[in-house]
Amino acid sequence: MPTRLPPRREPRVLAVAQHGNKLLWAVADPWEIRGTGSAALSARTTTLVLRRLVRREKPTLVVTADKRLKGALRRAARSLGVPMTTKLPRLPSSPSARTPYPELCVLAPKASLERLCRLAIAIVLHSSIPIRPYAACRNRTTPCTK
Repeated sequence: MPTRLPPRREPRVLAVAQHGNKLLWAVADPWEIRGTGSAALSARTTTLVLRRLVRREKPTLVVTADKRLKGALRRAARSLGVPMTTKLPRLPSSPSARTPYPELCVLAPKASLERLCRLAIAIVLHSSIPIRPYAACRNRTTPCTK
């Protein structure tokens, strides 16, 4: 018997920070680090770059510790319906973060990117992440029945 809806998505956290004229980002879920990287950033394109990143990575929560990005990230997350948190837990140490996530040393070779990955890991493991509900109806042309 086929299921009507696929299983709920796992919690996925997108952490971003500004480093010079680059935007560093890391995406983590409870099982692995999904991706890390950097993107070119200027004052005029900050919100657009953040919106594109949130849309591409499909996180269930976004977070930043960078005060320069909070306003732009809040606007980008709100426009796409993704919650944002400002409560930052204690970061795990580098050796304790590498134990459940051995790919950390490969995906985050620099210290700034590793710190951002550790922030995403801390949020995934120690914060309450809101569950994204399914839409009431997938086909909007027909009325929904419950």
